[in-house]
Amino acid sequence: MKQFPVRFSAYAAAAATLLSAACGAEPPVLDVYVWTDYLDPETNAAFEREFGCRVVESHFNSNEELRAKLAAGAQDYDLVCPSDYALSQFAKDGLLLPLRHENLPNLKNLAEPFRSPPYDPGLRHAAPFRWGVTGIAYDSKKADPAPASWADLLDPARASRFAGRISMLDDAREVLAATLLSLGSSANSREPAQIAAARERLLALKPSIAAFDSDDPGTKLAQGETVIGQMWSGQAANAQAENAGIVFLVPKEGAFRYVDNWAVPKGARDRDLAEKFIDYLMRPEVAAKLVNASRYASCNAAADPAIDPSILQGTAYSDGGGAPLFWVEDLGDAGALYADAWRALQTE
Repeated sequence: MKQFPVRFSAYAAAAATLLSAACGAEPPVLDVYVWTDYLDPETNAAFEREFGCRVVESHFNSNEELRAKLAAGAQDYDLVCPSDYALSQFAKDGLLLPLRHENLPNLKNLAEPFRSPPYDPGLRHAAPFRWGVTGIAYDSKKADPAPASWADLLDPARASRFAGRISMLDDAREVLAATLLSLGSSANSREPAQIAAARERLLALKPSIAAFDSDDPGTKLAQGETVIGQMWSGQAANAQAENAGIVFLVPKEGAFRYVDNWAVPKGARDRDLAEKFIDYLMRPEVAAKLVNASRYASCNAAADPAIDPSILQGTAYSDGGGAPLFWVEDLGDAGALYADAWRALQTE
């Protein structure tokens, strides 16, 4: 059967939407649960026009928040965006549907490192979307001497000069990993004594911390509400766009790398539309537009020629500068110790 070109399909979909509206039927809805600033209203609107649907976007601040929703049996989402380690756990727990690769021809656009990542070999559940590293961002005009390590940020004596002007991510694994590294331990330590030491270090530092913020720490830094903070490379890149005096570094002890991925939850109401959206976002021109709008690095190599060179060569695409990078690992039973330490930090 003859295939109509995409342009005609877009017109047909739009006409179908108008016809549905005229008949009193609502267009299909795609519910997307994603990190803040990962999507773009114009991109969503273009997808809606082409496929005759409506995109509803809502946001989470941590993988743990996302996991709680899915584990509770939420039926609200057709598409979610977990990070590497979380996706692996979700798949193991039966919370995700396998991706149907025949519906995702644009997977071919992925850069080589993302085609069979260690957390999901063969991309059974993951369509890699964004990647980055964790580090320290600081205002070079106010942070003197400049930090070089997690210890510079997390040792209470050294951090006292930034008292009340430090931000940390609202993320238990990231905050505890940075603290463990500052103490000479593994970012994925399972040793109770080391985790306890990290907990005590954070409790001592807490009076100096202005905010635990995973949503928008870069804006606070750019606008002078904070002087220094832990953040992801994409957030730091956006902060630098507002304030050229901001510097980003991966501390010498190392840090986590991450990949955020599209996945279809088990309770998805429109699996077909979810996969159409994934494939749409993996078109090179769409992926490039998203990077240019948000400054978060894309896993899509085919998009590179259309991405602003200053972004490709800047902080968003930082590879750590030679510092060691680690994947977040499954902690097993030690996960409960991390949860207890995080709970203490929030309540004591």
